[in-house]
Amino acid sequence: MGTQTVLQLVQEFCGLKGLPIPAALMGSNATSVVQYRALLNQVLREAISKPWPETKVQASITTLATADQGNVNTLFPGIVGFVKDTIWIETQTIPVRGPLTDSSWAALTALQIAGPPYSFWLGGEHFYLTPTPPAGNTLSAIYTTDYKYFNGTTPKLELTDDQDTTVVPDRVMISGLCAYWGKIKGLDGWKDDMAAFHADISYSISNTLPTLAMDTQGDTTRPRIFIPPGSWMT
Repeated sequence: MGTQTVLQLVQEFCGLKGLPIPAALMGSNATSVVQYRALLNQVLREAISKPWPETKVQASITTLATADQGNVNTLFPGIVGFVKDTIWIETQTIPVRGPLTDSSWAALTALQIAGPPYSFWLGGEHFYLTPTPPAGNTLSAIYTTDYKYFNGTTPKLELTDDQDTTVVPDRVMISGLCAYWGKIKGLDGWKDDMAAFHADISYSISNTLPTLAMDTQGDTTRPRIFIPPGSWMT
């Protein structure tokens, strides 16, 4: 997550490139300012295609006594996709598997198989559950979003305020602004700048993702044999 505001980022970028420094980004129709806003969005569209922790959120919904639980974009604002194995009917402590393939969904609903475990299917931008759950249960899910900005700690899809911050670190933003500016203007070396931008993304993400362990100590949900550290000779 960035610490500088979008205005500060653009002002720093302009200082690096010897460009006129804007006093504000929002509310201005000046050609240069419009381009700066577009650059911010372009850099973030590229950056958030990677697995940033800041683009993941957890949400809960209350189930309906019907297969169709509603529009997935309304139930899970900003959703890009669900994180695997994170959907649960919390009221019953039952995981929800999926997404089902179209053929599996058709078979399960045609056969009218009753009882858990639950599975979900996505169709027509709607979120479906099978078997049909009782009304009033709590379903939780972790999902990735296309949020780009923060207003304080609240994530947002669009830039609306000069004091907004971004979901990616300041270093990545400055690197991306320089890369896309060079590309748009056809400047020599823009390809090197773009490579540096992607390297900054990879470096920053590597410092935020958990370390992969070949044992299962990082997974507290599965039964296993645990041998504590210390002397095995006593």
